[in-house]
Amino acid sequence: MSTSPVLHTTKRLDTDKGKEKEKRWHVLLFNCECHTYDDVVEAVTEAIGCTVEQAIQYALVAEQFGQVSIFTGSYEECRKVERPLVRIGLRSVVEPV
Repeated sequence: MSTSPVLHTTKRLDTDKGKEKEKRWHVLLFNCECHTYDDVVEAVTEAIGCTVEQAIQYALVAEQFGQVSIFTGSYEECRKVERPLVRIGLRSVVEPV
């Protein structure tokens, strides 16, 4: 169970015709002393399409608490969101909610 602050983009995914709802996953972004705020903000805005101000808030929460949940969705969506973060070497993980 994660204790990270929840400041994330949530996308609820329901399957059609009464089928079981898809399992939810989230992307955790970890604090990293080796990247600038600009690097983190640019990667987060690219990853989830948020505003610069929102990305700054994610970066600040990650710095203060060590990690922050930035997105919730299907496993495939979360892996796609994680790519821009991994590309520049940010520490992140996709895990079940």
